[in-house]
Amino acid sequence: MLQAFSDNAIYAKCRSFFGERLTPADYGEMMKKSSVSEVAAYLKESTHYRDVLSGADEGTIHRGQLENLLRNEKFRIYERIIQYDARRDGDFYHYIYLREEIDQLINLLMYLSGGCDGEYFYRYSDYLKKHCTYDLDRVVLARSFDQLLEILAGTQYAKILEKDRPEGEDRFDLAACERNLNTYYYRSLLDTIDKEFSGETRRALHRLFLERIDAENIAGAYRLRRFFKNTPDSIRLNLLPFETPSRKLIDDIIASGTPAELEQVLRHSQLGEMMEEGDIQFIENITHRLRNHLSKRYIWYSSHPPVVMVALMTQLDLELENLINIIESIRYGLDPAEMKKLLVI
Repeated sequence: MLQAFSDNAIYAKCRSFFGERLTPADYGEMMKKSSVSEVAAYLKESTHYRDVLSGADEGTIHRGQLENLLRNEKFRIYERIIQYDARRDGDFYHYIYLREEIDQLINLLMYLSGGCDGEYFYRYSDYLKKHCTYDLDRVVLARSFDQLLEILAGTQYAKILEKDRPEGEDRFDLAACERNLNTYYYRSLLDTIDKEFSGETRRALHRLFLERIDAENIAGAYRLRRFFKNTPDSIRLNLLPFETPSRKLIDDIIASGTPAELEQVLRHSQLGEMMEEGDIQFIENITHRLRNHLSKRYIWYSSHPPVVMVALMTQLDLELENLINIIESIRYGLDPAEMKKLLVI
């Protein structure tokens, strides 16, 4: 009975928060703004971000501060939802922080790979700082691969990245580091699901995260084939090593010989209905629309509370990305019509 009450509460909370998400009209209003301060003022006055922005001075807030505060909203909602789940102390409910701490490492590695010119500008949520398994404040100060490994000593991440430590003056392989970190994330997550769930809930969670792996592998295979002309064997080595529902589609992408063939492969797949004019250059636009479509379907039709909760977090991730795209677009003076192409609504 207690679990049934818990499940009903999670359904209700998730669907309530889903109903509060930003609307196309909200995005339309923000795209008319001419400054970050005006966007902050709108979010503070008219949207569910009012609480995380309550202490902010929208007249002086800068882009980095605003993005950090907006990131806090996802975690605020997440922690309000999981308090209703009797399983909240299990490892599965740490997945959101595991994803974030790995993303921080990947962002830092990108910076190190680019030559470390200037100060590393990092953004992370106050919530992540409470849950992170490594010393976040020290990690963001690393200025070389060796320094990063030294700071991470004793963690699982040091073991993962040690395999890619370069010899002498060689540069480290950023793509390999990113692939290995993401492989660790998904493998840990799927193993945890197997340990903590059973039956249809376990199968539904597996399907949800395998669909996410699919989206990453489809985008990766497409970019490597179209823009870098990698060989089929090289492409496969760069993908996440999991058996997923769209394996045939990925094989067809890898086997495509021309951009026209690639486009036909996508149009005849489940991604076809997600494609819009000009999308063929930006595969992430298509895969993000698919994530948007699937997560909405899970929220409305899944009978498994953890699945509904993960789907809501996906919606909040996409919403945050939309907001960051609007803020960046205003910063660079893009026209609202161009901004709209970057949004997933």
